[in-house]
Amino acid sequence: MAKQRRGRLPRGVTRHRNGYRAWLCVTHPDRENGGPKKQKVYAPTRATVEEAAQDAERMRELKAGLPNRLPRLIDGLEFVREEFGAIRDGTRSWYECQFRVILRYFDPLIPLHSIGRAALESFVSARLADGVKPITIRHNLRAWKRIYRVTARRCGFNLPDATQFVRNLPQHAAKAIDYLTREELLVILDRMQEWPNPLDRGADDIDILQIAWFTGARLTELARVEREDIDFGRQLLQIREAKRGSRTIPLADEAVACFRRILARPRESGGGFVVGSTLDIRREAIKRTFRRWQNRLEERRIRPHAMRHSFGTELARQGHHPTVIANLMGHSDLRMAMTYCHLAGPEARAAVASLALQQQSG
Repeated sequence: MAKQRRGRLPRGVTRHRNGYRAWLCVTHPDRENGGPKKQKVYAPTRATVEEAAQDAERMRELKAGLPNRLPRLIDGLEFVREEFGAIRDGTRSWYECQFRVILRYFDPLIPLHSIGRAALESFVSARLADGVKPITIRHNLRAWKRIYRVTARRCGFNLPDATQFVRNLPQHAAKAIDYLTREELLVILDRMQEWPNPLDRGADDIDILQIAWFTGARLTELARVEREDIDFGRQLLQIREAKRGSRTIPLADEAVACFRRILARPRESGGGFVVGSTLDIRREAIKRTFRRWQNRLEERRIRPHAMRHSFGTELARQGHHPTVIANLMGHSDLRMAMTYCHLAGPEARAAVASLALQQQSG
């Protein structure tokens, strides 16, 4: 029986396992032997010939606008920079810092295809030898991941993300959550109230700390609160988030009283419950309030985010369901709320004691 001849594939398409994938030939300098070296690069495997043919056509179009060579590390960095667009200056600065670190360990002209698992593990080992903390190295690898992903998208072919295969990065210890118990906060508020010189105490300081406790809001969310976000009749607060829109939380009677006192005082500028004409000015005003009392009372837990942790931890201690905590705190992932369901000290002892199988005598 004659062997059935396979149909001819479109230009730049080859069979691969149970599917098809596009390929393209590019050149790059051969550093060992000198001169140019040709190498095939491939797109992801597709189920049909038509999809692979579309990949091949797209790769040829992209190649026309790119140098006829494999993308180098410096090309990948430029691709990422071109996608910065309107991101925050702080984010742009963070990536530039990561790029400077990467260029200390890698030749900027090295083809990205040659930087695989072995090269990144050598990078991790060198960073650890330099005394760099594992959490910082994870930030470096996060920048590497962005370089791989953006370059693959811009060049149109499959560039494996080698960061997912790195195995020699030690696990860093989980950072302890800073929080205040209800009793500890009451002591702090009493000390603020009894501060020797009342002129050193801002008119809104005590109320701002209490609002942070009662709402569990992030620093920026507190700075965004406007008069119209507070519904005094129904005792509700609309918290506007940067990424997920807004959420509405109920306000305790004491929180409503705090807002009323603040808004009843003379305001210098702006429509927020914190004085300031811009979001950045309001953020800084809140941070200064916390920092002032953090230094005066020598209590490092007097911080906006520690108050947020205190809110979640206190709700968990009272036995509220993680779903309720997540909704109030604006967590999209339930696992974030589960971090507040921790037990320590007397609570842990009481929990273990409740497992006793024998009845206690007397």
